[in-house]
Formats: sequence, C-alpha cells, structure tokens
Amino acid sequence: MWTFVVDGAANEKELVASVQDYLATWPAEQLARIPSSCRPRRVADVDAVAEIAYRLSATLTGFAGTPEDKLLLRRMTDFFMHAFARSLMVRSRVEPAARS
Repeated sequence: MWTFVVDGAANEKELVASVQDYLATWPAEQLARIPSSCRPRRVADVDAVAEIAYRLSATLTGFAGTPEDKLLLRRMTDFFMHAFARSLMVRSRVEPAARS
C-alpha cells in the first residue's frame, strides 16, 4: 500500500509527507527495534530520504539480530529504497532552476 502512496507523490514535498506518514504508522516498540545507527528520525527533505535509505541498506547487509528484527529492518529498508528511487524520478522532472 505505501509504495502506491509514494508512487503518487508528484513533488518532493508530497514525497516527504508520504514518508513521514509511513513512519507515523510504526508502533514505537517496533521502531525501537531498528538499530539506532539507521533508525529514521526526522525526515525534512528528499536528501534525508536518500541518507536513511543508504544507512538502512548498509546495516541490513551485515545485520546479525533476530529474524524478527531483521524482518522489520528489511521492511523499513525496502520502503526507504523505494522512496529514494521515487525521489530521483520526482527530481528529474523538476527544472534545475526550480530546485534553487
């Protein structure tokens, strides 16, 4: 479902809002199980989405936690990688002068 919400984002502001909405659906106890080194906190812009996607994927590669925690980490990573890919598409449609 959330990938469809992300795919519907027409601009960077909508994309960031969809990421924030997604994070708001995570119960605090599940979010706390994501390693603190890559746990999403404040997502202010699409650059933050890219940074979080990178940190999540790097952490997932060597993750040695429980299978349940790995599943949560994978779910979060998959979402952020999708949001990052969408951010590239959204940015490619914006004229360079409009980004300044």
